[in-house]
Amino acid sequence: MKKTIPIFIFCGICILLCSGCGFNLQQAVLNNLAEARYNLYHGSNNNADVSFYSGLREEPYVMNWVAGKLVPYAVIKVVPKNRNFMGLDQMQSTIEIDGQKYDILLERNPFEYSFAGDLEKLFESPHSVGFIAESISGINKVELKSVFNQEGDINWEQALKIGLTQLGGEKFLKNKKMQCEIYVKIICDESIKGSHHFWYVSIVTKEGKATFCLIDKSGNITISK
Repeated sequence: MKKTIPIFIFCGICILLCSGCGFNLQQAVLNNLAEARYNLYHGSNNNADVSFYSGLREEPYVMNWVAGKLVPYAVIKVVPKNRNFMGLDQMQSTIEIDGQKYDILLERNPFEYSFAGDLEKLFESPHSVGFIAESISGINKVELKSVFNQEGDINWEQALKIGLTQLGGEKFLKNKKMQCEIYVKIICDESIKGSHHFWYVSIVTKEGKATFCLIDKSGNITISK
């Protein structure tokens, strides 16, 4: 069964993949796209680092090589810079996107010292993102900025094309179907010198094997495995 995909996603991939790859690979990629995380905004103050990321991902979100129906998602994540919030299990907050406010309850991550919450809404490319935490947290208001906002920065569709070329996407095509799931998303890796933000393109096969590459904002391959 073919995947239902938003028209702006379909058009963007079609334009980029049709040259040289042919219709079969183009349609197969659309049907096997498990996640496209194409927005990442970040901000901080003396008390916390705040990130907002959004895009489309399959539901349920499981790496099983068969991509499911894509649904919009958005996540706000708060990482405190001190131990003042250790006693909190939840954090009531508000996120303001292009002038529209959304109340969101952030839950404590049981595995790390952070809080996160979901918004099931599609945000294509917000112009402004602000975060306001409850008064007892001491975080107050944080303005967030896109990590890829400079002229010449590649977008996620371009990153996907570069990644598929690097990883040999055509070799996963069999009987006009991709025998894998495909992921493209912005990630942050502070262990890498220079810019910490990259496009991550990954292919996961039905055998559970994953291959990936990291692409910098200018379109250069930095890591490929």
